[in-house]
Amino acid sequence: GKGFQAAVEAEVGSTCSPKGIFACMASDGGKACLDRCEVNNLYFCNVPMLNKCISANGGSNACHKKYCDASGDGEVMATSMIRESGKDPNELIKFPSESEGIGYSFYMSEHMRYGTRRNVLRIQEAAKRLFRDTGFPLLIGDYSNKFGGHGNRHSTHQNGHYVDLAVIGNTPDVLMLTYLSGPTKFPYLNEPHQSKISYSERARNASKYFFKELIEISGAGQIRIILYNDPLSQSVAPMMIDYRNHSDHSHIEWIR
Repeated sequence: GKGFQAAVEAEVGSTCSPKGIFACMASDGGKACLDRCEVNNLYFCNVPMLNKCISANGGSNACHKKYCDASGDGEVMATSMIRESGKDPNELIKFPSESEGIGYSFYMSEHMRYGTRRNVLRIQEAAKRLFRDTGFPLLIGDYSNKFGGHGNRHSTHQNGHYVDLAVIGNTPDVLMLTYLSGPTKFPYLNEPHQSKISYSERARNASKYFFKELIEISGAGQIRIILYNDPLSQSVAPMMIDYRNHSDHSHIEWIR
């Protein structure tokens, strides 16, 4: 929505940047922090629990303080959300649209947006943290198709346990960035990239942060492998390895 886009484009540290909204939520804990920037509750709050609290307590700021994340750590973890819903964590579901979440968009076919409930929520939570703490949105590629099985473009991506992600810093309009930064020459420079646009250190650090958070959200030992050729991100992800054609996107595989 407009509020989300405005927050993405706001100057870092300004009232309506992610960090500004975040700071307001931490100090005031009220709905006004979101309203003044036209940002919906769902971007920062555990909406089901918030609504129950408001219903029971007459809409006080205490509800927002309790159920809207002001810590920076994304208190609503994927596993707790599944537990709360009482639904099957292994069910294939379609990834919610941009308007239903925070900090993500898509760059591949809609029919390949099906992941297990557990893994969709993991990426939703990681995207939320990335956006709030760095201002970068996450650009999501292929998961699996609706019924599982072969998805035409991949030998994997068949059961909702795999996802491709664009390099942090890409947008729906800019799909050519790789992790390559400035004059640094890595062995993969000879890959057939569409572009050699330099990748800022801020974006690379955001990528390192994202993978660190995703590993935490997924739980110890739950990510089998990540294919991505950026040494900086590899420094926080022991399961991340180099693989051909993975300089312009990452490939993640969960055990469950």
